[in-house]
Amino acid sequence: MYGEFVKYEKDGEVGLVTLNRPDRLNALGQDVRRELNEVLDEIEVDATRVVIFAGEGRAFCAGADINDLSAGEDLRSPVPDPSETPEVIKRIGDLNKVVIAAVHGAAVGGGCEVALACDMRIASENARFGLPEIKLGIMPGAGGTQRMPRLVGEGRAKWLMMTGEFIDAQTSLQWGLVNQVVPNEELMAEARKLAQTLVAQPPLALAFIKSAVDRGLESSLPAGIEYEARCSYILQQTEDKAEGTKAFLEKRKPVFTGR
Repeated sequence: MYGEFVKYEKDGEVGLVTLNRPDRLNALGQDVRRELNEVLDEIEVDATRVVIFAGEGRAFCAGADINDLSAGEDLRSPVPDPSETPEVIKRIGDLNKVVIAAVHGAAVGGGCEVALACDMRIASENARFGLPEIKLGIMPGAGGTQRMPRLVGEGRAKWLMMTGEFIDAQTSLQWGLVNQVVPNEELMAEARKLAQTLVAQPPLALAFIKSAVDRGLESSLPAGIEYEARCSYILQQTEDKAEGTKAFLEKRKPVFTGR
């Protein structure tokens, strides 16, 4: 059962996942991955609509546990194992909820890939990001080579991964890696504020927007536009669309029900 290395709290429709191995900078060791899988099992079926990922202590997540690597653990075996880092991070990216990364301190290697798998990223002023696997003679193996270029562009992504250098919060903001940089002490308050803003949006429209963006990034432009049109058509038939239009005309706040 989770709770020792990964904490999960719910406040209405907002969930908070906290990596809780501060003595190892929340490195994604076997115990952390096991508990994170258990948390994701719960998130996939509970009533939360927005989930925040954060880290306890001095860092968001320092990535793979070097002790595991030195003991011979592979980051990716020929047959994918649900407990491996790439599979766990893929589950975060595949969640049918909106996911926010609240990043402070280091988000490097697999920790950076966790943040990349989220829909949005808020960083504290002391945050730093990197994919320095090349310094260990390996490469990002949990989505970094695919998600990073989509956010910051090919050249910047290759520079990060081929040099192994880190970038600070302000550079991350300039590059489009993060959505917002806030003072360290305001990080979680801002993440919760964003979560509440998202929870107030119509549930179906929120889900369809995430789906359309994600699907479009994986397909051609014409295919993405076609999928967007189908999603838009479905939303036009919903009760939330009728309520949103009526509330706008009546100059009041809409009450969305997800129908």
